[in-house]
Amino acid sequence: MLILSSLSQVTATKYYVGGNEGWLLKPNVSYNDWASKTRFIVNDTLYFKYQIGNDSVLVVNKEAYDSCNTTNPIHNMQKGDSETTLDRPGPFYFISGKVDHCKQGQKLVVVVINSDPNTPPSAPSPSHTPGSHDHSGKNAPAPAPSKNDASISISGAVGVAIVLGVGIVLFL
Repeated sequence: MLILSSLSQVTATKYYVGGNEGWLLKPNVSYNDWASKTRFIVNDTLYFKYQIGNDSVLVVNKEAYDSCNTTNPIHNMQKGDSETTLDRPGPFYFISGKVDHCKQGQKLVVVVINSDPNTPPSAPSPSHTPGSHDHSGKNAPAPAPSKNDASISISGAVGVAIVLGVGIVLFL
């Protein structure tokens, strides 16, 4: 009797949008250039670093993203340093809550892929609100890593075990 078992644990990553610079009007690298070089999977987290009262981050649909329309966001993060979990496959659209900042390019599109290749992608829902949290005061997350390290790996493991009929287990 031969039994093949595969165990896997998906790696979730926390990304600091803008690195040490944070969420600001004119970053050294455009947010979309950065995002286009990054592979985002379901359950990754985006962390936006900004000062309360000076800016905000809006989660919007594609039309609002294209036109910098801030009037009807899906979600509004405005309490300072904020994070959101990318909880489904598909595109996520982020813009500055200040229209003039958005029109000058302070916006971001993130495309999330399925972490499980056996699960078919689902169509994004324009009214879906990703898991979001605002952080301020003493409980703010740790500072962003250096520019050379824009992400932190949280966990990950992959293993395969082969069990033979006589009770011998081989780990590959």
